[in-house]
Amino acid sequence: FFDTRKIIHNLEIVTSDLELRSE
Repeated sequence: FFDTRKIIHNLEIVTSDLELRSE
C-alpha cells in the first residue's frame, strides 16, 4: 500500500531542492 499523496509530496520536495541546487 502506497500513500500517493505522500509520494507526490516527497517528489515535489526533491524537485524543488534540485531546482535550488541547479542555480
